[in-house]
Amino acid sequence: MSMTLDQVFLEAYKEGSSFDGLNSETKTTVQELSKQINSDFASPNGDYYSLETQENIAREAAHRLSKVLSSKAEASRAEIQKEWGDIVGDFYRTQGWGHPTQKTKPKKVLSQDQKIVRELAPYIWVAFQAWVIMKLIIYYFGIEAADNPDETPVFLYLGIAFSFFSLFFFAWRKFKKGD
Repeated sequence: MSMTLDQVFLEAYKEGSSFDGLNSETKTTVQELSKQINSDFASPNGDYYSLETQENIAREAAHRLSKVLSSKAEASRAEIQKEWGDIVGDFYRTQGWGHPTQKTKPKKVLSQDQKIVRELAPYIWVAFQAWVIMKLIIYYFGIEAADNPDETPVFLYLGIAFSFFSLFFFAWRKFKKGD
């Protein structure tokens, strides 16, 4: 399972120094900094970094911060933020520490839970459509057709046809996808 960038940052920070030996204020500050990795280390020229490059940048930033903080016994929040600002500034001064960029945005890696939700969403929509929406449409136009037996129930037939067509289309799409 792939880790998020803040998890990569914290793991790399722990490799560089003793995270457990830090006081609670310093731990909290480092954890807050890990959550802003994406915004602090965006591509300087508007391009994108690959997922692997983003992880490498997070690791490098963590190692640099742990190296700076290991030389200070007790660092205050302001000192940590100043050092972090220096690291981020160096990143932009050196055009991303020499990491390559790409023109296209990298595909997001989905977690197992996100994959399950994306797989179930079409089934839930089809069930909702068949059980609620189409029932209401067919009941309404069925009652209208019963109230006016002289008129042809065109909308009732269209509702039934739409219901069958949408279920058929869903089944064909899932069959074609190989599910």
